Amino acid sequence: MPTLQVGAAAVNVATSIACSSLRIKQISSNPASFFVTDNLLTVGRQQIPAGGAYVFSQAQGWLAGVVLGTVQMADPNATIQSFSVEESGPGGGALDNSRQIVASSQAVGTRASDVLLEAVAGPNGITLTLPNLSMVGQSAKIRVMMIDAGPGSVSIAPYGTNTINGGSSAYSLGNQWQYVQLERDINDANNWLVTAAN
Repeated sequence: MPTLQVGAAAVNVATSIACSSLRIKQISSNPASFFVTDNLLTVGRQQIPAGGAYVFSQAQGWLAGVVLGTVQMADPNATIQSFSVEESGPGGGALDNSRQIVASSQAVGTRASDVLLEAVAGPNGITLTLPNLSMVGQSAKIRVMMIDAGPGSVSIAPYGTNTINGGSSAYSLGNQWQYVQLERDINDANNWLVTAAN
């Protein structure tokens, strides 16, 4: 089971697999209260009692590599505390009109039909594999933007024998704020069209 090491500074809580529920629980021998921020909520940070737990959840699920919020110790002088991380439930990725941050190589969920993926390439780069065109709707549209300035790049690869602009090669983003928009080709059920890019 993965763990987080948490002190006075906020630590990101992110999915390592596609899931719809992520539970963090304090497991240190001398627990202390802690703060949680949940990116789905607008209530600000919440204080959780010593030894407590917090569950991030979303019915439609998340992709792997999505930052859900932060955790930090309430006492600025607290010693480093350990938290267990339990992920469960069906993932499947982005839904219509959603926006998610992705920081690891993965497949884009087939439920995505109008989605913005903010991609963190990091030092080694990541690859995002587009959904199988036979599994998405006629109006499928996926936008990917590289949001970091690291040396890595973001590759957007077609699934299986699907194509991008008629070719089998991946589309690459190599600069911060570079983006591409891909839409299902209404004239070719096996092809993604690049309809906008910078």
